[in-house]
Amino acid sequence: MFTVAVQVVLTSAPRRMLDLAGLIGAGAGRPVNLDDADQVTRADHPTLPAAVPPGPDNPMGAYALYFGWPTYAMHGTNKPWGVGRLVSRGCIRLYPEDIELVYPTIMVGTQVTTVSQAVKLGWHQGGLYLEVHRTRAQLNELGRLGHFTPSPAPDIKDRILAVAGEAANAVDWALVVATAQRRLGYQVRIA
Repeated sequence: MFTVAVQVVLTSAPRRMLDLAGLIGAGAGRPVNLDDADQVTRADHPTLPAAVPPGPDNPMGAYALYFGWPTYAMHGTNKPWGVGRLVSRGCIRLYPEDIELVYPTIMVGTQVTTVSQAVKLGWHQGGLYLEVHRTRAQLNELGRLGHFTPSPAPDIKDRILAVAGEAANAVDWALVVATAQRRLGYQVRIA
């Protein structure tokens, strides 16, 4: 489980399937080509260079996993403060230490599913996990103020009861409340 940066311009598709198209590791030294930057990015930052060479100023960090989308990737970053914030134009940014762990475990052709939903529940190895992300308003507040106002996720109890089924009595409801308020964006075992 890894914290990721969030898209500034959200797509309307809640779920997309794609295949991993390519890998670039620390030794590869691939520059970031900014010629294909979208019009919004170019309008916001007209002085962007055509490309950023490999090195500490490269915004993609040392590792990148390229998808079938031409201008999107999962990658590290040279600005870790942006992870978990509303800063990306579509790429999935991870902390440098997280992408370093993920990178060697992935192969070209791996099927990837991207999901855009604030609350996720699921069973893994006998445990029920809850993942709650910040709302758009909370992300904007975090960007402006450096913190956000906690708020519970709506209908979370009903959703958990539906997924938990007969294991509902094992749910740690205090942990559910804390997780839903804090909205950390990663999985927490609740039962």
